[in-house]
Amino acid sequence: MKFLKKSLMTQLVTYFLLLSVVTVSLVGLIAFLQAREALKQAVFDQLETTATLKEDELNRWVADRREDVLLIAALPEMRDQAGKLLKLEETDPEYQAAYIFLSDYLAGVATRKQDIQEIFILTGKDGQVILSTDQAREGERHTDADYFIQGQWGPSIQSIYLSPVTGKPTMTIATPLLNEVGLQLGGVLVVHLNLERMDKIVLKRAGLGTSGQTYLVDRSNTLVSTERFGEQEFSQGIHSKGIDNAIQGIDGSALYSNYEGVEVIGVYHWIGRWEVALLAEMNQQEAFAPARQLAGMIILVGLISTGALAVGVYLLARQIIRPILAITNTAAQMAAGDLTLTVPVLTEDEIGVLARAFNDMTARVRDLIGSLEERGNELAARTREIEASQRVTFAASERADPDRLLQMVVNLIRDQFHLYHVQVYVVDEEKQTAVLRQSTGYAGRRLLQKRHHIPLDQPALVTRAIHSGEPVLVADVNQTEDWLPNPLLPDTRSELVVPLKVGDEVVGVLDAQDREPGRFVPHVVALFQTMTDQIAFLFENSELVERVTEQTQTLTIFTDQLRSAADIARRLGGILDPEQLLQQVVELIRNRFGFYHVHIYMLDEAAGRLIVRAGSGEVGRVLRERGHSIPLDAPKSLVARTARDRETLLVEDTSLESDFMPNPLLPQTRSSMSVPLVVGDRVLGVLNIQDDQPGRFTETELDTLTSLAGQIATALQNAAYVEEIERAAEELREMDRLKNEFMANMSHELRTPLNSIIGYAELMLMGVSDIDPETLEDVQAIYSNGQHLLTMINDILDMAKIEAGSLVLNLESVQIAPLIDEVSAKAVERLEGKPIEWAVEAEPDLPPIQADPLRIGQIFNNLVTNAEKFTEEGAISLRARAEDSWVCIEIQDTGIGIAESDMDKVFDRFQQVDSSSTRTAGGAGLGLAITRRLVELHGGEIEVQSQPGEGSTFTVRLPVEASK
Repeated sequence: MKFLKKSLMTQLVTYFLLLSVVTVSLVGLIAFLQAREALKQAVFDQLETTATLKEDELNRWVADRREDVLLIAALPEMRDQAGKLLKLEETDPEYQAAYIFLSDYLAGVATRKQDIQEIFILTGKDGQVILSTDQAREGERHTDADYFIQGQWGPSIQSIYLSPVTGKPTMTIATPLLNEVGLQLGGVLVVHLNLERMDKIVLKRAGLGTSGQTYLVDRSNTLVSTERFGEQEFSQGIHSKGIDNAIQGIDGSALYSNYEGVEVIGVYHWIGRWEVALLAEMNQQEAFAPARQLAGMIILVGLISTGALAVGVYLLARQIIRPILAITNTAAQMAAGDLTLTVPVLTEDEIGVLARAFNDMTARVRDLIGSLEERGNELAARTREIEASQRVTFAASERADPDRLLQMVVNLIRDQFHLYHVQVYVVDEEKQTAVLRQSTGYAGRRLLQKRHHIPLDQPALVTRAIHSGEPVLVADVNQTEDWLPNPLLPDTRSELVVPLKVGDEVVGVLDAQDREPGRFVPHVVALFQTMTDQIAFLFENSELVERVTEQTQTLTIFTDQLRSAADIARRLGGILDPEQLLQQVVELIRNRFGFYHVHIYMLDEAAGRLIVRAGSGEVGRVLRERGHSIPLDAPKSLVARTARDRETLLVEDTSLESDFMPNPLLPQTRSSMSVPLVVGDRVLGVLNIQDDQPGRFTETELDTLTSLAGQIATALQNAAYVEEIERAAEELREMDRLKNEFMANMSHELRTPLNSIIGYAELMLMGVSDIDPETLEDVQAIYSNGQHLLTMINDILDMAKIEAGSLVLNLESVQIAPLIDEVSAKAVERLEGKPIEWAVEAEPDLPPIQADPLRIGQIFNNLVTNAEKFTEEGAISLRARAEDSWVCIEIQDTGIGIAESDMDKVFDRFQQVDSSSTRTAGGAGLGLAITRRLVELHGGEIEVQSQPGEGSTFTVRLPVEASK
């Protein structure tokens, strides 16, 4: 220290060295801090813009997928076919046809829409998958799934979650299936999305340098990416200041360590709609590299300057005091932030050199700061271009009409990017040309009026971009051979042609031109590529919507016509009078389809003429009253030719048809259609329809009316058949009446002499006269057979009364027990001496029934005698019990039984289930038939159970008398 105090030279050198170091360091620090702050704010703005663009792009992508799902669910064929799947049984042919149709259709949609992973339909009742593009999942139940619960009440989007099937993140869109009037069909359409497109949107690094990245994180701190999801190193979730703040709903920007421990500058947003955080980050090393370079340069220049000052001070200490002071003052002002000052060069010695070196240093600092400002301006320009691109795509997303969309796009791009001319070509695959679809300015209007197009095989910038699928950039059009000059655009000097691609298919190109050579720099090309991808997608969607709208309108007209035809056909089925049928048909066709006039000619084969049998309106009435007709062989009659050729004839314009025969009553006819009414090989007539507009009849109307004509012909044939059937039925009823009358008369005639024979035989058996034993045996046979024959006659009379509906029941309150006792007593008498055991089992206090006691006794007696006939030995039992609101009677035997093939005819008239036993036991086969009819007349039911060789059980159930 003493040495320094003693040596002014040393002090000067030392102090000047210290001052130089401090000054240079201060200037470097201030410049570094200012540059770093400016860079930080610029990077924040750039990351914020990138994050906002990606968020908007993600929102648009999800919204587009939602519109896709709603569009699929609203398609008429989807509603109709899905309704069948939800309402019909799987075995129904219509269900199977609907299943095949929807499987093919939805598979095609999933193939075309690469963003769709799976489409399936859930039943609204239990959430069961009844149809899926992944058939392995059909039959699964998703009752607890959020998309099923919410999708029943309206369109819903389930935020990103882990798919249990693929093990990767997915989103699910669901909507209820509605019919054409907005009522639910009882099902839910569900679509699982493939998030690869979301990955591509998020992972694009446009404007983020080499280390920049954007990514999504869900609420559970899981990295949302189909490529990186579930990586081992992040199995416990990822964390950083940006991630944690965003998950808490805090949007912002900061400097922090990312989930990999790298120091980054980042922007973070919470997207509440999808429950994910969006982060855009850049490595701090890359972001602040220019500031560090500036600091290093300042330090280097400062060190050099300090060395020069030390040498100067040492050599010319005395002479440099004044210049050094000047330099010191200037350095202090520079340290305060004024970098415009220079050190005055007062001498030509080392001090002067130092001054000039210091001035050079400040110049370099100014250059560095200038370059930094220039880069900031460049970043600002890029930001403006990105914002312009965003405005273009956002505005385009609001246009549904393809032409209006493209017109808006070309005008916006020209205005936002300040270009000379912008236009769009669309590829016409059929004609193999690029057709100009929209263009800007006066030149564009002239080109569109000329229908400007470029053949795809012609060398041009447009065709080169179409064939290669890559952007074509020409910095100077005069330096390329395949540039096509346009006299309407004489000032073009640079041109950029970017393909419009949907998937891998090029559907058109965006052609941008400018007056300035080299106008389109690489980052603008990249920006245009991103923009055209979105424009192509929106254009394709708008064209799809336009086609769907046109098809929906056509389908609506066709559906209305089919409904009208179906209603007409339905009414035909309920009309049996041919005259009424034809008149209603012509009126319905005219009113439902809005035709000018409709009439029907019927063929009179005997006369060889077609006669008007029905016509619409007053003209139709006049033609019928006049008996208007056309000869079948008339050469110049469309109606006659239709009947002869049995083919539909359509006249688009009657004024151009020589064979058309005008009717003065129908002066406004301009088009006509004649359809033959054919059944099998027979022509019944012709349906003739006329209208007052040329070319009125469409293909759908032609098909509908041709089908309807076939139904009219069938209805006419059916009406004729009904008349024949009614005549035949009337004849059968008359024959049946005569048969019943004959049987009743015959029975009465037989019963009169038979009663005399039975009475005389009974007197003889009672011993009124003496007869020998042989005669007694004959008389006994006469009496027995007479009784048997009388029973058969009574059965015939009963059956005749039942069938004629003349049998009257004398209903009263009847106790079952006395009737059982009476039947039992007769059975015991008949079975006396036979190896058959008789048994009765009746519950006490059986409830009364409302019945005819005579007929109930007849029912019991018929069943018991039937059992006796077919039981040679064994047992017969009668059981009676109460069963709910019935009294149940069972007669069981151990006879020959009934074969299963004979069970259906055991209660038929004149039927015997065993011919050998019948011949032994006798009988006409009416007893069981009468028994069943009598049981049914009492409101009861009868059934039989039997096994061949084991016997039979007949069960009668009669309703209990209702309590008063």
